[in-house]
Amino acid sequence: MQNALLPQLLTILKAISGTDLNDPDYPLFEAGLLDSANFVDLLVELEQIFGVAFTDQDLETDHFETPRRLAELIAARLSATRLSATRLSASRGEQDVEIDKTEHAAH
Repeated sequence: MQNALLPQLLTILKAISGTDLNDPDYPLFEAGLLDSANFVDLLVELEQIFGVAFTDQDLETDHFETPRRLAELIAARLSATRLSATRLSASRGEQDVEIDKTEHAAH
């Protein structure tokens, strides 16, 4: 999944930094492409576009070292979000079943 995210991520990075990136292993902070100001802009953009929320631990700079590492982080967040949604849906389904059983028992 992370490879599928790379083209979109490179486009987002270009919009924020003004630099056209083609290398998924380009050192974002080391090369000065990201700094503290546009890092916040990037976080907001990624959260809005991908619908993910980053934890404090996610914000360690090694996750944002290169576009590839960032794509790995986003893919992990998307997987975690989907897993949580699946568990929530399954949990709600179990509650619905219990409600149905209760209703039938009352009749």
